[in-house]
Amino acid sequence: MIQPSTRVPAFVRWASSLAIASAPLGAPAQTPGKIPDPGTYLGSMQLQQQYDRQQQQGREQMQQQQMQRDSQWQGAPQQQQVQQNAAAAQGQAVLRTWRARPPLPAERNPLLGRWNSQGASPAGARKQTGGADLARLLGPEMAGMANAMLGGITGGMCDSMLGRGLVEFRPTALVAIGRDGRERLKYHVQYRGGGSRVVVLPQDATTFTHMIIDFDNVDRANVAAVGCVMVRAGAPGAYARR
Repeated sequence: MIQPSTRVPAFVRWASSLAIASAPLGAPAQTPGKIPDPGTYLGSMQLQQQYDRQQQQGREQMQQQQMQRDSQWQGAPQQQQVQQNAAAAQGQAVLRTWRARPPLPAERNPLLGRWNSQGASPAGARKQTGGADLARLLGPEMAGMANAMLGGITGGMCDSMLGRGLVEFRPTALVAIGRDGRERLKYHVQYRGGGSRVVVLPQDATTFTHMIIDFDNVDRANVAAVGCVMVRAGAPGAYARR
């Protein structure tokens, strides 16, 4: 009786080896912590999947950051408007307080007379921005830019309130006096306070509601919160910045 042969035909062995070689997707998973071998099909696929995941995570992170920036940008005008409204309300409250006080008699008003209006002091602008605190927060260059910007704003406010050069505070009006001696009415005024602080209440000015003037001494004063400097006419330094 002839026994069946136990030898595997060559073409069967070839087919089996081909099937094993062509089935990488069904191969066991990569060992955890082991770097995929880019030289194999499975390793290259794993590396590609890792790269795709990293790219997707990066895109999602960028989208979240952009959404946060957009939200902050959209909220900034609203916050600014809220701050402006609060400042305006506070200013009106201060104005009502001063208006409720009795008028300042002329004989007790140290502001009456001629003054040289010198505009905003750079030191005053630095004081308004916080000086060294701002420099520590923003750095010296950005702090300098902020001070320059604020100086331009306060300078414009000083020009609106007082102008530049010689002015005269009279019992009922503020008058600008030109180099040729000509007088020009700036606005009518009332006064409150006394002593080292006099409050000017303009009756027909359009750009501000009140001006608080603090005296450093009898010959030098400045506008609070703005920094406009005034030196009494005839005093030392009265015309230093004309």
